[in-house]
Parts: sequence; structure tokens; C-alpha cells
Amino acid sequence: MRQELELLASRQSNFRLAITVTRPKLGQPWHGFTGRLTEEMLLNIAPDFRERVVYICGANSFMQGVKTMLASLNFPMENYREESFGVEKKLTTESQAEVEKPSSATAQTSSKPILVFSKSGKEIACDEEESVLAVAQQHDIKIRAGCMQGVCGACKTRKLDGQVKYQTEPDGLEKCDRDLGYILPCIAFPVGKVAIEA
Repeated sequence: MRQELELLASRQSNFRLAITVTRPKLGQPWHGFTGRLTEEMLLNIAPDFRERVVYICGANSFMQGVKTMLASLNFPMENYREESFGVEKKLTTESQAEVEKPSSATAQTSSKPILVFSKSGKEIACDEEESVLAVAQQHDIKIRAGCMQGVCGACKTRKLDGQVKYQTEPDGLEKCDRDLGYILPCIAFPVGKVAIEA
């Protein structure tokens, strides 16, 4: 979206564009802001932010971080607006959800799903309504994440064994990735025992 935003900024005199990059690409020099929005960045970009209306859209963790920061800076929160990537969705029924094919080793069912994180060496019993990513985050297992809605594909992780079901169609996952065993942990829910490369 960078070029489109730069075009808007060049055509609108009251549009001031500031971009921060959380993960600069290798081989592409970046001399602008880096990381998530901070107080220092905000004061540099819009020193009069307390006189403005703030609109936030993004992943829940990003929006909560900005909201907390603004409140700590005495921003008038009646001027704060947010829009999430999507609403929280309940699990679809198994007949409606896409279910990954199980391997013979984990085809058994258990009363509680179990997640095995191969790199971390952790085996965790979890709730069937907790996503793989949510369980990983609760136990300090690092899986990179972005939109938390199955759209961006940032959390793509290899499933070594077992089956998962999705609450929504995983838009951020190509068929070739699925064929190689990759899942999107942010919207993948374990069915029985599942091993993840994390």
C-alpha cells in the first residue's frame, strides 16, 4: 500500500504520511521509523495529537498497545476510534470447517486436545476453543504473527502431525503450502493430538 498512500499524500495538502516498518526487508535499505508506534514517534509525527481524532485499525494486540499508550499520554479517549480486521468468530462445526487430513499416528481422539511444540519441547493440553497460536503465546512459544485473522500469512507454521480445523477459510495460505503441511496457527484449532514445528 506504500505507493498508493504516497500518491494520496502527494495529492492532498492536509494528508501527512508517516510510515514505520516492523520488519524491514533484507537488501532494501530503510531510513524511516522502525518498530511499533511509540510515544517518541507519535510526538515526532503529530505533536498536536491531543487535539485530533485518532483512528486505529489492525491486529488486536496493536490496537490495545496504541490505546494504552494514548490513555497514558492523557489523550481525550472520547476522540479515539478503532476498527478491527474482523470480529471474533465462534468455531464452525466440523462439517463446515476445513479439516486437515490426520496421520495414522494421531488419528486417535482424546477428550482434550494436546499440542506438541517440537522445537520448544513442550506438550500442552489445551481447550478445543483455543487457537494453536493462542496456546503458543500463553506458554512463551515464539510464533511470528500479524493480522490474527488468517489473512496475512505471517504466522504460517509447519504441522508435523495431527489435524486442525479452521474457524474461517485460511486466506493467507497457498495450496502448495497446505500440501507441504503448513497451517495458520492464528485460526487453526487442534483436533486431538497435534505436533507443530515451533
